[in-house]
Amino acid sequence: MKAGDTFTFSPRVTDRHLWMVISDPEGFPDAPLVIVSLTSHDLSKDTACVLNLGDHRFIRHETSVNYRRARYVPNSTLDLLVARGDVIPNDPLTPDILQRVRQGAGDSIHIKEGFRKFLAGQRLID
Repeated sequence: MKAGDTFTFSPRVTDRHLWMVISDPEGFPDAPLVIVSLTSHDLSKDTACVLNLGDHRFIRHETSVNYRRARYVPNSTLDLLVARGDVIPNDPLTPDILQRVRQGAGDSIHIKEGFRKFLAGQRLID
């Protein structure tokens, strides 16, 4: 997968959120991917990056990037899950939306410091 690629899990998996790759697998091919998911926005959610209808085909209402659920995953693992049908690729983020999501990772108080340092090491956030 590439930066900005998005995916959902198959209906066999209970997670119905859209996930996205926010790290740089092309510039750092041996590094794991950093992925984050979306969740419906409300006042209790992270406001570092709020997306709206029109920002991505999957989004139907005000939506927050859930930096608290950030994960590392090897690209080879996602490739295997796609091949097995457990991960379903979706439309990629536009470059502008990817930049907003990355900026939100730098601004979020909910993302773990290790992810922040990882993304800063790839020069994706300050």
